[in-house]
Amino acid sequence: YVAVRSTGAEHRGGELRVLGDEEPDSIDPALAYSLTSWSILLMTNDGLVAFRKVAGVEGTQLVPDLSVALPSPTDGGKTYTFELRRNLTYSNGKPVRPDDFRRAIERVFELGSITPLYAGIVGASGCRTGARCDLARGIVADRAARTVTFRLTTPDADFLSKLALPFAFAVPSDTGRREVERPLPATGPYRVASYQKRATSGSRSSSAARRVTKGVFACRIAGGSATRVRSRSRLRSAIAPKAWFA
Repeated sequence: YVAVRSTGAEHRGGELRVLGDEEPDSIDPALAYSLTSWSILLMTNDGLVAFRKVAGVEGTQLVPDLSVALPSPTDGGKTYTFELRRNLTYSNGKPVRPDDFRRAIERVFELGSITPLYAGIVGASGCRTGARCDLARGIVADRAARTVTFRLTTPDADFLSKLALPFAFAVPSDTGRREVERPLPATGPYRVASYQKRATSGSRSSSAARRVTKGVFACRIAGGSATRVRSRSRLRSAIAPKAWFA
């Protein structure tokens, strides 16, 4: 694995061909867990914080993404307050709101995903798979101030790292509690233009039940024009890097 830094000046529209050696398990940030799925979501979506996209140990460093800065915890390590960057929008032109980050984590509980990661958020103990999850007490969104505040029941030294995972990426606040199979609006330099998932048939092995996915992606880099690029399975990935705020 090799990571390359870029200023973004080299890419203004054009074509990007994405080739993968396995199918994504989901394009829903609340459920996606495979390396292929995360590779896609890290190109198309963003959270409040992110890991630097560089090789080596520096790649473990957290940096602000959709937030202005990394916050210092208060209240004995149980409260984190983020200020969002100005004029954030999704690929459909709609604004990114503080409550979108709350909705992202509520869906993790509603869909029964990796819930232990965020079990320390105030109110999370009352959330159940398949039922409406309300984290308004634990994730306080203030649209006027462009802030989102996380309140924990106990200190968690790894909490910022957990917010850098795709599970915590912003999703529109009206996103439902079922797995999405149509692409959600993106915040990154790429967006998924279309996505199809279907079951295989005719296999003699137990792998007959596994799902096969085919994707067509649209590339939008540094404000350039969007072009469609097709992904194919069983081939290596060739991915243009994103310019990160580092």
